Amino acid sequence: MAACPRCNASAPEGARFCSECGARLSEDAPARHEAPKPQAHTPDAAPDQPRAPTGKETIVLRAPGAARAPQRAESEPARQASADHDTTIIAGEPAPQPTPTAPAPPQATVQLAAPGPDRSAPPARPASASGCNRLWLVIALVAGLGLVMVVSLILGLVLFLRGNGIGLASRPTPTAAPTARPTTTPRPTTTPRPTASSIGLGSTLLRDDFDNPDLSSFLVEETDNASYTFVDGAYVITLRTPKYIVWSPFSGTYSDAAVEVDATVKQGPPESAAGLIFRFQDQDNFYMFLVSGDGYYGLDLYKDGELTSLIDWTESPAIHGFGEPNRLRVEARGDRIRLFVNDTLLDEVSDSTFDSGAMALAANTFDAGNATITFDNLIVSELQ
Repeated sequence: MAACPRCNASAPEGARFCSECGARLSEDAPARHEAPKPQAHTPDAAPDQPRAPTGKETIVLRAPGAARAPQRAESEPARQASADHDTTIIAGEPAPQPTPTAPAPPQATVQLAAPGPDRSAPPARPASASGCNRLWLVIALVAGLGLVMVVSLILGLVLFLRGNGIGLASRPTPTAAPTARPTTTPRPTTTPRPTASSIGLGSTLLRDDFDNPDLSSFLVEETDNASYTFVDGAYVITLRTPKYIVWSPFSGTYSDAAVEVDATVKQGPPESAAGLIFRFQDQDNFYMFLVSGDGYYGLDLYKDGELTSLIDWTESPAIHGFGEPNRLRVEARGDRIRLFVNDTLLDEVSDSTFDSGAMALAANTFDAGNATITFDNLIVSELQ
């Protein structure tokens, strides 16, 4: 065992440092049983062993939280000494006291105004109740006048279109009215009258060349007795039933007017007739002008379903034969009725049973049916 030269503590053999004080053990240190030479304590020795207080120590006091300043020299007078001991206490520099500062001036509070109207401008005065009432009254009057003008324009347009024969109303369905051809009186042979010009033709009220079915007021229909259709730019009525009259009306109601059309008995019995119905009231009240394929014409009046022949069947060389077109025209002014074919005046009568009405294209069969009649170039004109 070896002894520490500083504290005399026993150390195991071979140890290089003392386990008690940490002092280095000499390699050639004597064993523990050899008494070591006392070592004098020097100030430079490491303060490994705490020294006993002598009462002469200097104690340095520091302000809490202050930085560690270098120790003052012993010649500086002590700030405080103990009355019972020779201990000198050197107080550190007093902790710096915070310099009182003047309170910060209060911050001015800036209040931002919400977006809105300029506050410097004087507020608008509310409109008086009487002013508002007058304003609404003016608005109501203007709106009323505008409405009246719009309604007037619409009514004027409707009346204008009706007067020109443009179909605004629904087209009436043709009704087959059975009738028998008169046979009591044979058809005499007559000489045609000289050609006469139309009297006072005015503006055109209706025109239809049948080239475009979508622009025509005539219908396309199939019934038990007849069919109505458009073929090659013409309007075609095929009447299958014998001793029948059928018709297809067109738009408008007419009083003093002239109506003309190209009509051809194209197929079927030659005595079948093409015609114009005018001043039509209903299926039992109307006038009808007929021209047959074998060269005859006639004018009939139906009143309450009863037939009256105003002009009996009359032959005329002005009428083209079977399969050829004939230009038919009727002029009705007041009670005066004039009949034309191919610009030739056939006859004229006076009758005041009806003074106005609708118009229609007509087909008439007699003892045999299956007649096909075509119509083209329809014109309705005003009579002045």
